[in-house]
Amino acid sequence: MQHSALEAKLAIRRALLGDAARAGSVYVPFVGDGDLAAHVYQSRRCFAVDLDATRLETARSRLLNSSVIVRADAMTAWPFAEHDARFSVADCDAWANPYPALAHFWRAAQKE
Repeated sequence: MQHSALEAKLAIRRALLGDAARAGSVYVPFVGDGDLAAHVYQSRRCFAVDLDATRLETARSRLLNSSVIVRADAMTAWPFAEHDARFSVADCDAWANPYPALAHFWRAAQKE
């Protein structure tokens, strides 16, 4: 498991997301092993990114529902320009500054 305090992080997401957790696609730019995304967004289509190929394989095994999971650097560009998805959630949990990834999302993604 990638995250410490997993239950606390899950509780925060559930409290903050409300109805957003039920519709639209989810952007997860630092998906890692996909443990958080699998718990919170399992019924949703996730567009997930990470640089670690090994962790992406684990994430692929956890995230279903036609999720799109790619190896890319979310900090340098929007990795899903060729997709016509509409997003209602961007989950930018990261060890470092996630703002460049969020800025790319905000400029390029179609949002609900």
